[in-house]
Amino acid sequence: MLDFRKSRTRLFVGVMVIVSGTLLSGVTGGITGAIAALATSIITPDVLKLLIRYRGGKMLNLEQALDFVENLSRQHRDEGLSNLERDIFQGIWQNQTFKEIAQSYSGADRAHIERNAAPALYKFLSRVTGEKVNKRTLQSAINVAYKGQQKEPDLESLVKITRSKVKNIIQRECGTMRVLDMCYPIGLDDIYTEVNILQKVTSKNREELETLAKTCQPKDFDRLGYGAISKSRVPALKAVNDHEKLFVLGKPGAGKTTFLKHLANQCNEGYLKSDLVLIFITLREFALAEGQPNLLTYIQKRFQAGKVADQEVESLLRHGKFFLLLDGLDEVKAEENRRVINRICSFVQRFPENRFVITCRIAAREYVFDQFTEVEVADFTEEQIRDFVRKWFRARVPREAKELTDKFHQKLNGNKPSKELASNPLLLTLLCLVFEELKSFPRKRSQLYQEGLELLLKKWDSKRNIERPELYKKLEPQQKEDLLSYIAYKTFAQAKLFFAQEEVESYIIEYIRSLPEAQTDPKELRLDSAAVLKGIEAQHGILVERAKGIYSFSHLTFQEYFTARYIVNSPDPQRLDQAFQQLVGRIANKQWREVFLIAVEMMPNADYLLKLMKQKVDAIVAGDAGIQECLDWVNQKTNSVEHPYKAAAVRTNYIEPALEGYFSHFLCEDRCLPYDISIDISLKVDLGFVLDPKQNRWKNFNGLDYCLDRTIDEKIDRDLYFPFKPGQLEDRNEIKRHAKQRNRFELLNHTLEILEKHGRDPELKEEVQQLKNQIPSELDPEASEKWWQENRHAWAEQLRNIMIRYRNIGHDWQFTDEQYELLKDYYNSNLLLVQCLKQSRYVSREVRQEIEDTLLLPIVSGS
Repeated sequence: MLDFRKSRTRLFVGVMVIVSGTLLSGVTGGITGAIAALATSIITPDVLKLLIRYRGGKMLNLEQALDFVENLSRQHRDEGLSNLERDIFQGIWQNQTFKEIAQSYSGADRAHIERNAAPALYKFLSRVTGEKVNKRTLQSAINVAYKGQQKEPDLESLVKITRSKVKNIIQRECGTMRVLDMCYPIGLDDIYTEVNILQKVTSKNREELETLAKTCQPKDFDRLGYGAISKSRVPALKAVNDHEKLFVLGKPGAGKTTFLKHLANQCNEGYLKSDLVLIFITLREFALAEGQPNLLTYIQKRFQAGKVADQEVESLLRHGKFFLLLDGLDEVKAEENRRVINRICSFVQRFPENRFVITCRIAAREYVFDQFTEVEVADFTEEQIRDFVRKWFRARVPREAKELTDKFHQKLNGNKPSKELASNPLLLTLLCLVFEELKSFPRKRSQLYQEGLELLLKKWDSKRNIERPELYKKLEPQQKEDLLSYIAYKTFAQAKLFFAQEEVESYIIEYIRSLPEAQTDPKELRLDSAAVLKGIEAQHGILVERAKGIYSFSHLTFQEYFTARYIVNSPDPQRLDQAFQQLVGRIANKQWREVFLIAVEMMPNADYLLKLMKQKVDAIVAGDAGIQECLDWVNQKTNSVEHPYKAAAVRTNYIEPALEGYFSHFLCEDRCLPYDISIDISLKVDLGFVLDPKQNRWKNFNGLDYCLDRTIDEKIDRDLYFPFKPGQLEDRNEIKRHAKQRNRFELLNHTLEILEKHGRDPELKEEVQQLKNQIPSELDPEASEKWWQENRHAWAEQLRNIMIRYRNIGHDWQFTDEQYELLKDYYNSNLLLVQCLKQSRYVSREVRQEIEDTLLLPIVSGS
């Protein structure tokens, strides 16, 4: 007798009834009605629905059905069926009762199977197959689902339809950005600047420490991009097109997320991978998703918002029609990290034909994705900085864009340390925000550096609600800065831009050992130091691995800032005095210039340090009688002329031409300089330029007199320097080129014009005119040059005597090479002292006056 309770019996009878109804379609309506009534009583709606959908096709056997369901489970749960689920499935497939299943297979309680385990299995299978699954319909539902997966979809149409459904969602997620203190979002592609990538990750390079040190000497160090250590770059879009699976590494603030969102926008608008369906996934959000779904389920749920069916998503994935952008692997919490990585690896293994880009911070953890190509986001070049700034101001303040952009670059080009920070997109954004508000950069550069460091150390993650694994939990923010200051000072004092991992870890150990409750076991300390180093690199990007096992500060500016901080924050007066004495001992070393400037800005009162600097500056030439005699002459000349300026400012205009420089010849009387100073400089420099056989000795002094006198007395303005416009004076090569283009007649005429205009010193004018008349006409260059070679020295001696007799200038000091080097150090140190005087947060009026009054004076006269 047939058991109509069993679904297979119902299915068989249903088929017979339908067949019979078909064969008897020509019989009277009464018979047909009776057959229909019988079919209705036997076949439930669910069985009838499945029967109609499944007509035709081969039924799966138990082994095939179990394999199919196992695969579904692995795809959607990253694991196969449990033993109990497998027993239940097999029992139901073979039409067993729950009592039989409990006895024959698992030995589990029948009530638990019937009320809990079996319904849970039905629910899971219903979700992943899209069919209604229960005990009666399990076989038919699995067969229908299997048949649906074997059917080839119209992929081209499905891609187009799916892209259109999710386009607005992607636009909302990736179309704008809002970072730092921006009050409103801005269109991402309005400011996006094309980035480059390094095809070989910097930290994977196997270079020797000595090699890096040689290619990047402090004396010729290129602050922007670490000079010769920069590697070849390629456009990031090229890397995306060249590699199906890309793992993009980058320092904090390098622009990884912005780059990924730009890819999303380009794909969304059809400019990139228009034949693929895009999804942008923030891995931090995926890790925190309710129920810890696998990647397939998470994507399907995301696409449900666009009315895209789960089966369509899976079909597109199986056919390699997805472009997956997975952002911020380093932002996943430590306790979720392994699970997320396993989910990604399992997904890539199951759907390998799709294209992937994953982003992550450098040194966050040791990740290995076998099928992926690793690349690194490169720092901005100068061209990229200009492009970003232009777009930023055009998008933010369109009416002022041109003016602000030009002014920004003018200020930035005059401040190399700030320009160095601009190579990082996040710090460049900070610079733009500050400049947009102030219309300039802060006068105190340390204020800007502090804001940038605070952004990297604290704000950047907190603003995005990111909790990172704290590898050095015991260190407070202040202690982290103290540690970085210690590392900076230790390395900078040894003129080290690069240092071995072992060395920096030893400094970390020294610091950690001094903390309360610190580890004392050497092995534990070594492990702690390695963890701290990786934490600093991964979380803040202040220290970076430049090659395998070789580190440096990410920006020289940070190393200088923390070095100054270490000196200023010395804990007791004795150590502070010792630190100051060591600092002023390096006053002539140009690599320490920024450290001095930052230090005086940090100090609440810079009197003591400035007085130490002044003593050291004077000591440079205190023991050289020849130089002291020259300084005494400079002082005499300054006191002998009338002028409205500070004496030190005038001394700068005499000392540089006295030392055979040739920048000041661009000064002239008709630009408001007093007559006595103007004619002295014209005689000494305009005439002396072509005579002095040692004219190249003082090429390093070009422009220094301008910087010094301008700093001391702002009444002396740029208009004194012609024919150059403001901003051109820094181009020293251009200044020298212009000077050398002026021939002897032009230089002599320039002096005679000044004498003629004022009608003073008629005897001097007459003697200069007689000297000029001795030179053959310039219309015959060959004869003029021949005469010059034969009579030059005698003619020059006559000129020198005239200058000494009338103006007390033109003395031949006959300095040796060693004295020239001393003078160069003395001159540069005075310039640094004056700059520190201006940059100090506070200096007393008495100390300021004392320094200004005694600048460039001989020891005797200044005492």
